[in-house]
Amino acid sequence: MKHKITDIIDKYHMINDGDSICVALSGGADSVALFNYFTENKNILKLNKLYACHLNHNLRGEESDRDENYVKMLCAKNKIEVFVKSVDINALCEEYGTSVEETARNARYDFFREIHEKYGCKIATAHTLSDSMETALFNMARGTGTRGLCGITPKRDYIIRPLIHCSRQEVEKYCCENELNFVTDSTNNEDIYTRNRIRHGIIPKLYELNPAVENAFIRLFEQEESEQSYLDMQTDIAYNEIKSNNVFIRDSFLCLHKAIAYRLLAKILSEYNIEVSFLRLKLLYEYILMGSGSVQLNRNFYLKANSNYFEITDNEKTQQNYFEEEICFENGNLELRKIFPGNKAVILKLIQCEQSIKFEKYFKKDLKNCLDYDKINGSIFIRQKKEGDKITLSRRNCTKSLKKLFTEMKISEDHRDKQLVMCDDNGVIWVEQAGCSKQTEVDNLTKNILEITIAEE
Repeated sequence: MKHKITDIIDKYHMINDGDSICVALSGGADSVALFNYFTENKNILKLNKLYACHLNHNLRGEESDRDENYVKMLCAKNKIEVFVKSVDINALCEEYGTSVEETARNARYDFFREIHEKYGCKIATAHTLSDSMETALFNMARGTGTRGLCGITPKRDYIIRPLIHCSRQEVEKYCCENELNFVTDSTNNEDIYTRNRIRHGIIPKLYELNPAVENAFIRLFEQEESEQSYLDMQTDIAYNEIKSNNVFIRDSFLCLHKAIAYRLLAKILSEYNIEVSFLRLKLLYEYILMGSGSVQLNRNFYLKANSNYFEITDNEKTQQNYFEEEICFENGNLELRKIFPGNKAVILKLIQCEQSIKFEKYFKKDLKNCLDYDKINGSIFIRQKKEGDKITLSRRNCTKSLKKLFTEMKISEDHRDKQLVMCDDNGVIWVEQAGCSKQTEVDNLTKNILEITIAEE
């Protein structure tokens, strides 16, 4: 098994020279075997530091304390620094309304993250091939889709799993051959948890069907991992193509193959930490297909769709307070900087230039954010849109209301109140992202240019 672990570490590039590793040590056979491997090979692996960590879930009374004490003793014997944390999983279950299994898992990975961020080490967990097989079957029963058939990934960010191609039987044999003592979780023999029912009831039947079922699962995991990688890449491409101004273009989305469309929705939901399920993805797809309405996703967010776009919005969003500020170049200053809602920093420059300089410098730029300063009538204001606002954009012959313009630009209603609008005494002369009006556009006779630049604070 030692050679198999080394091969997995090399295959997935889990460890580099000089890395520090922290072994997640529960005290059970799997983690003790992994801990033993690292203590015996830390010099060969050229590790900088080797640590261990243990989370006491306080779920089994004295047995939980026994496990913690055994881990401390084992680390002291091997002169390995160990990080121990105690949490009340049952209390957390009541607080968050989650199952014991989910709560315990979240607590462990929160603990791992704390250690990684503080000590800069990778976390080695003792997940085995048997665990991965159980996970795949569990996901299949839940209907998580083909992604769930990947089992447990060998490597994810700073988490590495060197035992992922070793079966539970191989681990126990390794412990026996190396005379390694370990503790046993009494709940492993109880069928109160879903994974235990899979372990005791389903896995043995699979071995009866195919004694080499472990190799079959390894092939399944590797094939699925490759296919998922490709589909994820295509999903990322689609995501970037259909996203515009924090909304998603509906027509472009509906042109996607359903396999990519569903994955794209799953990616969006994950960004908001919203639980992903096939039924939820199917429901959201149908709402987008209808092109109208909204659906609640959780207590904070909902999906809103119309004929042009769809978006995830905050259910408790508040309307942007009206803003308006006069723009004045005083005391010979030719540059102003103003801060507006949405942390937008607006830089206004008044530039005097000859025609040759003007077109050499600005014709290559986007002239929509450059206005002929001398064509501006009276006072200048930057403000929020108002009902009835309209503009005739530069190089266009039609006048449009800002409401219609924002719809064409796929700017959601929730973001329109934050769009910057510049006006003079005659009306709107510039709109953020749309550009300047025909009345103030730069031409061959322009002597003074008002340049507008927007950046986020």
